[in-house]
Amino acid sequence: MSDIGTIELTNAERVLLDQIDFSGQTNDRDRVLRSCTASAQLMRRLIERKAIPERRSRIFLEPEWGYRGESWRDLFVERGDPGDDIFEHPSFLQYLRFLIHGSDLPDTVIEAMREQVGDPKYFSLGDTLQTGKLARKLARNHGLDKRHADAFMHLCADLGLTYDCADAVRRAVMEVRH
Repeated sequence: MSDIGTIELTNAERVLLDQIDFSGQTNDRDRVLRSCTASAQLMRRLIERKAIPERRSRIFLEPEWGYRGESWRDLFVERGDPGDDIFEHPSFLQYLRFLIHGSDLPDTVIEAMREQVGDPKYFSLGDTLQTGKLARKLARNHGLDKRHADAFMHLCADLGLTYDCADAVRRAVMEVRH
């Protein structure tokens, strides 16, 4: 399996990435506008180059990974953001961050989950019980909680797991109590 870290970027793409604030803070309108403009330009370049791994893009494009049977992309369109306008929406930044960098979890969590999953073609729904237990343990040990459940699901997608397996791990993390 290929690396699950940050995708390769051209110099021009790195310049655009440096203009994007992924913090989610919206109190600086100019910073948000700069981030959204750079996001759209960067996304267009990444699509043109086919630089985003399919296992990551499915999180945004496929209905089962979305919300209530609709893809996240379709939900943006329903809210009035057709076509590439999606990429300029402030809410898109969380998806762009994942598409470029992968799951927003500590490196030790990512590595432990990678080891647990191994080769995804040999991973089955039956393996999710042990993987879910590990995910809960890692979450507790790193001060993470159910708010990080989607990040674990996205990591599982990045590791090549099916939606059902990734969702089982997400549900396990939802049970984390400190």
